[in-house]
Amino acid sequence: MQLEQGGPISFPRAKWRVSLTTLLAAALLCLRIPFWAGIVLLKGRAPDWAMLVFDIGTYLLTLAFLWVERSRLADYHITPLALILILAAKPLMPLMLYLMGADFAPNSFPRPVSFSYLALALLLVLALKLSGWSWKTSLREEARWLAWGSLAGLVLALVTGVPSALTLRSSHTLFGPSMAGFLSALIRIPQQLGYAAVTEEPVFRGFLWGILRKKGWRDAAILLFQAFLFLLGHAYYLRDLPLTFWISIPIGGLALGALAWRSRTITASLAAHTMVNAFGVFFGQIIGLWVL
Repeated sequence: MQLEQGGPISFPRAKWRVSLTTLLAAALLCLRIPFWAGIVLLKGRAPDWAMLVFDIGTYLLTLAFLWVERSRLADYHITPLALILILAAKPLMPLMLYLMGADFAPNSFPRPVSFSYLALALLLVLALKLSGWSWKTSLREEARWLAWGSLAGLVLALVTGVPSALTLRSSHTLFGPSMAGFLSALIRIPQQLGYAAVTEEPVFRGFLWGILRKKGWRDAAILLFQAFLFLLGHAYYLRDLPLTFWISIPIGGLALGALAWRSRTITASLAAHTMVNAFGVFFGQIIGLWVL
């Protein structure tokens, strides 16, 4: 490395950026797999403090990654609508928990900590605005992928409804579909978008994919690897829901990865992930009573 005009030695900015984004992605995976999945697997239920550390920490690291790579977000399947969903759905999630009667959750509205998501999102929006960042592109193509992703999620919910139905039957919780159950699934759409999809899709189908592609990995290899890590991230299902772990999660990891690969945006996988989580139990009830 050469010195210029007697100035200090400096590493190329790109090298620092690559190191930082890799570190952020690794921290996200560590929060998900050994920390969150490990605690829930061992204890059955994570304490409130662990849940807050995982969920708020994941959102913080996700937004930090978005800021560092703000001029190259498309390399990580982060497109305008996907960014909007990430910034809007997570702050809305605590309110949805409250409206759904889950006000006992440690991050439910109106607990003070529930406002941390909104504060973080607004901080990133302000930072982007002050930096002069702009992204001039049409949302029309993404709207199409949002629709296809939603449809794919409903199909995936039907497919994974079979192991869900078997689990419901074995646990004697097969009560059958109802209008209340359908309405509950609809209400769960914005809640699951912020709770599960925004937490998992950016790291597995976005950041990880872009980093590995830059390292020369083929998309097919990335598809398999991210599905494997996604499986490890749900290791806690081994305790009480082995069919979900061995069947639903691998199918979901591959399907969601294929959507992101084909569309080059996590908008599609965000929508699909949301619909699977929102309608999975509802479809499981239908399949358990009327099909199996």
